[in-house]
Amino acid sequence: SLDTETSGDDDGESSGLSVSVGGYLKTLAYWNQEEYSELLWGYYQNFAANNLDAPEKQKLSGYNNIGTRLQVKVEGFLGDSARLFTAMNVNYNIARSLHESDDEDRSNTEIRMVESFIELYGDSRTWKVGSQIVTWSYMEGVEVPTDRVNARDSSYKSTEYEDSKLASTGILLTQNISESQFEIMYI
Repeated sequence: SLDTETSGDDDGESSGLSVSVGGYLKTLAYWNQEEYSELLWGYYQNFAANNLDAPEKQKLSGYNNIGTRLQVKVEGFLGDSARLFTAMNVNYNIARSLHESDDEDRSNTEIRMVESFIELYGDSRTWKVGSQIVTWSYMEGVEVPTDRVNARDSSYKSTEYEDSKLASTGILLTQNISESQFEIMYI
């Protein structure tokens, strides 16, 4: 973690800059199993006969991902008036997908931007601008009907529910009204 402080103006206002770097490193291992119905397998056989892409076997199983994920987070505060946040995943995978052949060239490393935004604080409102994941109503591991702001990527393997969400680029306004909040987002 890196922290830097700068002094504020002589009038006593705090405008210090604080930056921290963090994240996590975890290992990944995912087993995948697929089986096509007789009807669908028949269609795939027609695809193969016409030189179109089709699975090689009716039943497939094996490791789809063996590797690591490094997430790097950088967060900075400009006093109590602004916050900058960015997070990025670097995935390293030595396993091939079940649908990749051994002679295909592939990269073992994938970089994915998770979020990158700036928040500006006012008296009773906050503006958040940039690529962001917004969660409206959430229960651990359960998709809630009102949580529809971000698209989902079910091909992105993770044990964290939030990792399947794709950030939306937009402007989020949060207005505090008494003990309640009003949020509106332009995407």
